[in-house]
Order: sequence, then structure tokens, then C-alpha cells
Amino acid sequence: MAEIFCFSGTGNSLYAAKKIAAGIDADIFPMRECGDLTGDVIGFVFPVYFWGLPLTVEKFLDNIRITNKSAYIFAVADYGGFAAGVIGAVGKKLSRMGLKLSYGNSVKMGENYILAFSARDSDKLRRGADAKLDRIISDIKRRKTNSVLPYTFINKAVHGSYPPLKQNCGSKFSAEGCIGCGLCARICPNQNITVKDGAPVFGESCELCLGCLNNCTENAIEYGSSTKGKARYKSRLVSAVELEEFIKADKISAEPSENAWAIMELLGCPCDYFPAGSRESAVIAAYKEAREKSGGAYVPIIVSVSDTLRECIKEYGETAEELREYREKMLSEPLADGAKWLSDIAAEYKDNMGDRFAADVLGEYIDDESNANDRLVGFLGFDFKNDTRPVNECILVKIPANNPWEVFAWLPFGGWNECPAPEIMMAVGKHWYERHGAVPATISHSVLEFAAPPVRDRKAAFGLALEHMAFCGDCIFQGDLTVGRRADSLSKSSLWYFWWD
Repeated sequence: MAEIFCFSGTGNSLYAAKKIAAGIDADIFPMRECGDLTGDVIGFVFPVYFWGLPLTVEKFLDNIRITNKSAYIFAVADYGGFAAGVIGAVGKKLSRMGLKLSYGNSVKMGENYILAFSARDSDKLRRGADAKLDRIISDIKRRKTNSVLPYTFINKAVHGSYPPLKQNCGSKFSAEGCIGCGLCARICPNQNITVKDGAPVFGESCELCLGCLNNCTENAIEYGSSTKGKARYKSRLVSAVELEEFIKADKISAEPSENAWAIMELLGCPCDYFPAGSRESAVIAAYKEAREKSGGAYVPIIVSVSDTLRECIKEYGETAEELREYREKMLSEPLADGAKWLSDIAAEYKDNMGDRFAADVLGEYIDDESNANDRLVGFLGFDFKNDTRPVNECILVKIPANNPWEVFAWLPFGGWNECPAPEIMMAVGKHWYERHGAVPATISHSVLEFAAPPVRDRKAAFGLALEHMAFCGDCIFQGDLTVGRRADSLSKSSLWYFWWD
């Protein structure tokens, strides 16, 4: 798993990070508070500020913990004038963690610090940057190691003139002629700008990246008299929209919420905690590793935290002791016949709908490659405004159950509206495990997912799709729309998704 963490004001660093990520198949994340870094390959991409590190990068490196001591770690800095020994500063911080920087390099890009210089960008600069980035990508793919220039007292002396180190530089901004579009606030990597009464208000956490000033559509933002009459740096490599998309994620808090603590205490199982905004790849990697290492000693399941789920669980036990008593009772009682229960519910649907059942519900088996489902999403939210799937606060729970279907005794789920009660969940779960090898994978207050191999036989897939309809009518009537389409999905998918209103 390769991960790149990036800080970017005007887009140069983001461009470099995206190009490197595409070349080495890595995920990119903004430098936020993110706790432990666990990747096999970990990269840092950032600009050079006054021969040193931006404050955001300093803070990020000071607060991370890299748990994989054998990780290949690289740093790439982009600059307009001189990179100096800035990569050495990263190496110095890593050495304090007992780690070594595997590889470091720098790339010259457009000059955007128009407080002191004129904006510079050209096709020649871009071609040179692309060629250098291609070499860097090749080096990283080969796991090349190198030595870098040390961070010396000269670097420190020059970096000491970096304005944010000395005063609140944000107070020097003005915005006459502002049209109140709010772009500056949306692309500020430090969330230092708010819009009040149609005009930007600059806070005390300015990085002096000049992203707001350079990207302003009206060129309304000035920094004292230093920028008056100067051309702005408009990146041709990364748009303001891309910057906004990259930095829009909220800060991640590593402290579990009250709901998370309550659920973990109720369950009393070993748990790995993931705060809201965590990396999706990190959650999935942890889940896959837990499945591989379980050895039948536990069943790993990703639990999406919410007050609703907390209250659902408490319906079956207000305390850990009460929940334990409920669990023991559930596990001691004989299970219903899950296959028969599903068959009976399917028959009820058929009787109630009459002639419409075959035409409106069953439908035909449709061979559609887009029906494949191989992505766990039960722990993901949905940002409708930005059309993204951010990670909800979630817990990877390692439930010490003897059988996968016993998860529903440990974590009682359902029993409301059309959602089956926990004892039915157990019965059906046992049937599906024995018949198809299905294992519960994620649970939220309204979503349940199973991991299972594709059902290649069309007749078997159609029969299973009928059972899915009986188990969760919404997956047909509000999801796949027909049993035939659901059957096609089951023949191509390694995951089953259920959702109840």
C-alpha cells in the first residue's frame, strides 16, 4: 500500500503528488492530523518556503507516527528559486522517530511567491518539471535510496525570515473589489479564511502560501503594497477546483467519540479505531489483514459508529453485562431454519403481488458488467454536494465468535421496520455461510454487508437473489429493481449489500 501526503497552496505540489501517485499507484491525502501511518511506501510532497518547510508540513511531521519501520519513505519538494537542504529537514525529523528517509529529491516549478518575485511559468519549466518527475517516479518504483543535502544553520538563518514565524501575516491581506464568491476560503489549506458579509476575513493561521491571492478570479486580494500591479500565478497544471476538491476534507480527530467509546465498551472485544476522515484504503487493509490472521479465532467486522446504532444495540442490553446475558441466551437457543424463513417471506411477496410479481419483481437475468460489486461501502458516508464517499467514524471489531453468524448475537442488529430481528439474522447468516460461504463484513445502523464468493451458476444466483429480496426488500424495490438484475450482480460480485429505511 502506497500513500502520499501533500501540502499545496497554488497547486504545484498537488500536481507533483498526483503525477507521482499515478506512476506508483498510490493514494494522495492532504497533510492533516491523521495519527498512525501504516503504508509500505510513504511519501511527502510539499513546497519549499524560505529554504525550509512550511509550518503545516512541520506540524504534520512532528505529530505523525510511522508504525511500519520497514516502510520505504520518500520526500519530494518543489521550488521556484532554490531547494537548499529542505529534504534534509525531513530526514532530520524522521531520524528522531528512529526512521531513515529512503529517498529525497526536488523539482523546479513555476515561481508563485509574488511578494518578492515576479510570477514565472513557461512551457519550458513545465517540460523540465515533467521530465524530472518522470525520473523521480522511476527511482521510487525501483526503491532507489540516496543521500540528500543536510539541513544546515544557513537554512535555519534564511528560514528565520519566513514571515509566519515572526508575526500574523494574515492581517496584511485586503480584498477590495471582492465579489464574495468564497473561492479563497474554500481553497485555503489551513482553513484560515471565512467569508463574512460577502468579503473574506483572514485569520491568524496564515501559511503565506498565496493560494487565495493568486487564484482570486477578480485579482481582488492584495498583500499590503507588495502585490499591487503584479501579475498573479495561475497554475496551468492544477485548477482551483482541483485544489478545492483536495483540501475540502475536515480535520481528522484521533479521539473516539462518546458513541464510539460506548459501543466498544458494550461489545468488550478487541477493536481498531478509525476516526472520521480516515483513509478508506487503511480501513480496508486493516480488515483484510484481520481476516487473513484470524485463524478462526475471531470474526472481523467494520462497524460504522452512530448514535442510532448505539441505541439499537442498547435495545438488547443497556450495559456490557446485560448484553453478555442476551448473547449467552441467543447462543444457547436453537436457531430457526433460515432457508425456510426466507422461502416463506418470498412466498408472501408472490401471493401479495399476484400477477405483477413475475413481471415487476422477478424480471430477467441481465448480463451487465456494471453490476459487479467488490467495494465495501458500509463504513462510508456520502457527501451529496461534492459527490464523494468520505469514511465515517468506524471500528474494526474482532468478535471472538465460533461461527460467523454468531456476530449478530454479539452485535444485535435489526428488529425494526422491515429489518429482520437478530435471531433471524443469525439463522439466515448460518444458512448463507453453509450454502455460499458468506461472512458479515460491515454493519451500520441501516446497512449490512456480507463478503462471499461470486455465485457463477445462473440458477443458483437467481435463487439466492430471491432470498435477498425476502431478507431485504429494499435491495430489490429501491436498489436492483428486479431479482434478475440482483442475480446478475451476485454472479459477478464478492460483496452483498443490504440497506433498510
